[in-house]
This record gives sequence, structure tokens and C-alpha cells, in this order.
Amino acid sequence: MSGLDVMLDLETLGTRAGSKILSVGLVAFDRTSTYHSCDMPAYQWNIKLPGQHQIGLVSDPATEKWWAEQPTEAWDQARRDAVAMSTALQEIAEMLGGVMDQNSTIWSQGNNFDFPILGAAYDGSKLDTPWPFWMCRDTRTAYAEHGFDPRRVKREGTYHNALDDCMHQIRCLRYARRWGKAGWWGRRAIARELGE
Repeated sequence: MSGLDVMLDLETLGTRAGSKILSVGLVAFDRTSTYHSCDMPAYQWNIKLPGQHQIGLVSDPATEKWWAEQPTEAWDQARRDAVAMSTALQEIAEMLGGVMDQNSTIWSQGNNFDFPILGAAYDGSKLDTPWPFWMCRDTRTAYAEHGFDPRRVKREGTYHNALDDCMHQIRCLRYARRWGKAGWWGRRAIARELGE
């Protein structure tokens, strides 16, 4: 299965490149489809914190404080069945190589967070980043281009769970693209779908 787009989401202990990573979510999807097929690859890697400092990753005290103030569910989910960073990076590269081709796009919610942080982990591990820079896209730009407010989409799953965040961002992106292409009547139908 190749030629798919992929949504990326990270949960971290910082907000800039070089931050420790708690978990990585990746979900493949067909950008031409309106609905998500449950047979598409969807993965979450929870990553062990010990050892991340050896590849130059650090924690930000303000982000650690922020996590301490959040409901424990997302933190607990991000710590379950954690693997070594080296294992996660290898499996992430394999997953991307298995579903993407030269026409694919890898999306994240903002180009200045997920891509540079995960890229720094690859750099620190002396591994090639498994996506070319020109494949990276930002959902927030897509929302703005289509004049769509993603807060209109009802949230499902756990906030700050990397896999659930990916699924939500795919739903928002699909609604934004439909909204941008729809005429007046189509937008009324979308608004009804959204429960408005």
C-alpha cells in the first residue's frame, strides 16, 4: 500500500527541536477520500525517556510543569509499552517507506513543531530523516486556505494522545478541504454534519 499521505503528531517534553519525545503517532490516509478507512496503517510509538539525553535531547521544565497539570490519562497512555528511541526511529522510517511514494505528503499541525523535533532525534541518532523536506505540509495553512475553523469538528479520543490527535487532525483536514470546494448548499450540508 503506497502513495498515501501520512499525519504526524508528537507528544514531547519541550516545544523546540532537541526536546525529549514521549510518543509519536503516524496515521496513513488517502487524501482523495472523504472518510477514513479502518484498514489504513495507524501506529503510535511510546518512547523510553532514559537514554534520550545521549542523543542530545532535553526536557523543558515549563513543559514538564504543563504535563503535571494535565489529566493523567494522556501521560499514562504515552508511557505504556515504551520502546527505545532507536527502535522507534527505525520502525517509523519503515512505516513511512511502506506507505509513501513521491506523490505523498506528510502532514502535521504546524511545521515548526513535529517535523523539527522528530528530525532532531534522527540527527542526534546519526540517521537520515525518512522524509524529504518538500513533502512536509501544515494543516493550519490548509485550514486557513479553505476558510475553515477546525474547532467546529467534535473531538474524539484522548487529548494529547498522539494517535488520537492524528485521527482528529485528519478529520479536520478533510472537512476543511470539503468546505473549501463546496458551494453555499454544500456548506450548509457540512454544517449540518458538524451538528450546527
